[in-house]
Amino acid sequence: NKIIGIIGARGIGKTTFLIQYLKNFDFEETLYFSADSILTSGISLYEIAEEFSKYGGKILAIDEIHKYKNFEAELKEIYDFLDIKVLFSGSSAISLEHSRGDLSRRAILYKVKGLSFREFLELKLNLTLPKITLDEIIKNHSNISAKISKDIRVLKYFKEYLKTGAYPFFLESSQETYYMKLLEVVNKTIENDLLYLFHIEPSNIFILKKLLLLLCENPPGSFNLTNISKEIGINIKTLYNYIQALLKG
Repeated sequence: NKIIGIIGARGIGKTTFLIQYLKNFDFEETLYFSADSILTSGISLYEIAEEFSKYGGKILAIDEIHKYKNFEAELKEIYDFLDIKVLFSGSSAISLEHSRGDLSRRAILYKVKGLSFREFLELKLNLTLPKITLDEIIKNHSNISAKISKDIRVLKYFKEYLKTGAYPFFLESSQETYYMKLLEVVNKTIENDLLYLFHIEPSNIFILKKLLLLLCENPPGSFNLTNISKEIGINIKTLYNYIQALLKG
């Protein structure tokens, strides 16, 4: 596809993926920039893409595209009038289903999720593990588990995975610094992405954080939305909107 989007949570590895992908091609035919950079402010995405195309550019990678207002319309213009390929990354909350210019028919979105246990083990132990389908597990789980546990102390690493294994920055962090970086990811997602994408007033940041804390501290099905709305001081409709924002972010 001419336009491909990589969406996912902060810190999940989207920027790393874009840069690694560009390294597979001729340097002069690729261009990477972040849509929230001061250097690109005041210049439209289309203008950048058009100038890049004139110099023989083939693949354009745009990071943090959700920070650019009306990016959908400009991507549509690039798609319709320029002969280049565009990859972009953005927040999990990006949706193109009802975007201006019907970009949903032109762009393909791939959602990057947290590391699976298999991916965690591959990075942690520097090895390659085969993908196993659910049907294979159902039919032959005893032999599969015996083979894996013969070489890997599965329970030991699974306990570690549950604590610090979802984000790839565990490789460069101790357990203590991992939690600090994770907290930074949460704060930036709420304070930057959700406020921008869902038009939430900055003064309500503390309400989003308090709501997130309540959702984390109470097991599913154990809390009452009416009581929560009273506790944090917002109406039910706003509460539903904030829950949806947290879910998508």
